[in-house]
Amino acid sequence: MKHIAIAPWVVAVAVLAGATTRGAPLTPQIVSDLFQFDVSMIYSTNGIAPDRVISVTKPPGAGGGDVGFYRPNWPTLNPALPLYYVQGGGPLTFGADLLLDVLLTGSDAAGGAFPNISLTGTGGRPGDDVVVTGATSPGAAANATLWTMDLNQVSFYGDAGQNTFLLEGLGTITGGTLATAKTLVGKTGVIRGYFDITSIPPGLLNPFIQANYAPTDNIASVVLATLSGQFGVGVLIPEPSTLVLSLVGLAAALVARGRLVGRRTRQPG
Repeated sequence: MKHIAIAPWVVAVAVLAGATTRGAPLTPQIVSDLFQFDVSMIYSTNGIAPDRVISVTKPPGAGGGDVGFYRPNWPTLNPALPLYYVQGGGPLTFGADLLLDVLLTGSDAAGGAFPNISLTGTGGRPGDDVVVTGATSPGAAANATLWTMDLNQVSFYGDAGQNTFLLEGLGTITGGTLATAKTLVGKTGVIRGYFDITSIPPGLLNPFIQANYAPTDNIASVVLATLSGQFGVGVLIPEPSTLVLSLVGLAAALVARGRLVGRRTRQPG
């Protein structure tokens, strides 16, 4: 039997969750059609304007590598169908392309208890805020829009001074070939993932070193990060009794992320 090691900070979060008054994370649960992703993100604080968190735009013809697997029978693990992206010149990359765009506009942190950074917001685009582009077959000649969601609630939370936060979202599945094929358009879609800070450009401040940070704070900075997790058809878990279950699920996503990172540049044989 394989044993999965859960990071110490995950255990600490679970313990604190049972012992303190908290803000209002969404804690979504995916109930079917799960996608696993790992994408580079840019977090812009924008002074007193809303904070924007958006996936890194790739050069034309160089997309892909973000969404590794689609599990159509979730919570059954198999099959785990690999996704691909057709590059501009024709070669195929493992992993479909993910566009993710959210705005954070407010704070509901509960005065120093965990999480002492707890931000709220919505989708960042007039239309779809989650867009997956790619192919389901290694023999595909062109990309297609596979899955789209419109987010109307977003939560970003964690503890000040840490390098890892949680980003969660709730919205509506709006389209894409995979969603249409299974008659999922109009159903509730959710997203959840670990936001891991990778760097902050020289001369800029880390906005997350201060407790109770809010998007309305007059800070102009940029944070570079990776976001690793899952999205699909889902529901929200009642709070706070099931937070531990949600965190364990996200810990499992970290294990899957490790597999995806190791394969994201692999070419199909």
